[in-house]
Amino acid sequence: MSRNNEYFGVDEKYQPANGKSDIVSNNQVEGYGVRKRRVIRIGKFVIGAWLLYGIIVFAIVVIVMVLFFSLFRGVFSTASGFIGDAGERQQQMSDDYANTSGEMTDTVNNMREDGMTEFEEFSNNMENERDRNNHNFPFVQSAGTKRGTFVSRTIDDVISNNKQVNAGASNGILVSVIFDNKETTDPVELVNIKSSIDTWTDYEVSIEYNGDGYIYQITIDN
Repeated sequence: MSRNNEYFGVDEKYQPANGKSDIVSNNQVEGYGVRKRRVIRIGKFVIGAWLLYGIIVFAIVVIVMVLFFSLFRGVFSTASGFIGDAGERQQQMSDDYANTSGEMTDTVNNMREDGMTEFEEFSNNMENERDRNNHNFPFVQSAGTKRGTFVSRTIDDVISNNKQVNAGASNGILVSVIFDNKETTDPVELVNIKSSIDTWTDYEVSIEYNGDGYIYQITIDN
C-alpha cells in the first residue's frame, strides 16, 4: 500500500514493482564514505606530489642559476684577467719595442759617430802623412856621404822650407843646419854655410826626426 509515494507496512527487504529500492543500505553509505575519503586522500597525495615536484623543480632551478652565475663570474673573472694580462703584455711589448728601437737608434748613431770619428782620424792621418812626406821629401835623400854640390842643394832646400814656414805655411816645420858645431835656421847664416861648402869635397850628412816623424835637423860634417 502506498500513500504519497510512501510505503507502509513493508520491511526493509521489500522491493517495489520496478525492482529498485528507495532505501539506501548502511553498507552503501559506508562504501560511499570510504570512496569519498579515498578520493580525498588521493587528491591530497596528488596535490602534495605536485607541490613537492614544484619545490624540487624550484630548487633545481635555483641551483642551476647559482651554478650558472658562479660559472659566469668565474669566466668573467678569467676573461677580465686574460684581458688585463693581454693589455699588460701589449704594454710590455710596446715598452720592449720602444727600448729596442731606442737601443738600435743609439747603436746606429754610435756606429755613425764611430764611423765618422774613424773616418776623420783616417783622413787626418792621411793628411798628416802627406804633409810629413812633402816636408821630408827634399831632405830624406840627404843622409850619407854626399859631394859638396849635393850638400849645397840641400841647404837651398832648407832655406826654401824655412821661408815657407815663416810665411805661415800650415804644413812643415823649421829645419836647422848644424855646421862647424853651429846650429842655425836663419836664412842669412844658411847662405854663409852654403858659401863655405867646397863643391868637390865629400861631406857626411845626418838627419834627425822629431816625435811626429818630421825632419827637423841636418848635421854636416867634413
